Amino acid sequence: MQINQQEKTRRPKAHLSAFSTSIISPRNPWMTLWLSATFPGLGHIRLGSYLKGFILIALEIIINIKADLNLSILYSFTG
Repeated sequence: MQINQQEKTRRPKAHLSAFSTSIISPRNPWMTLWLSATFPGLGHIRLGSYLKGFILIALEIIINIKADLNLSILYSFTG
């Protein structure tokens, strides 16, 4: 059986590992940047690094709670 040149893949479609899934697809880098700027970890989740993303989100929540960051933001808005 002969394989056509078009049927042969030039590169693998995805790289699978236990920590992330990297699928070759075009993504807008500005959207990933915006997600990372709004909430740390969302950009990693969008790129397929789920473990890193969820760890960053958990750390962000823990730091915000322990530092009373939301309360300081409230006080700065009220004067």
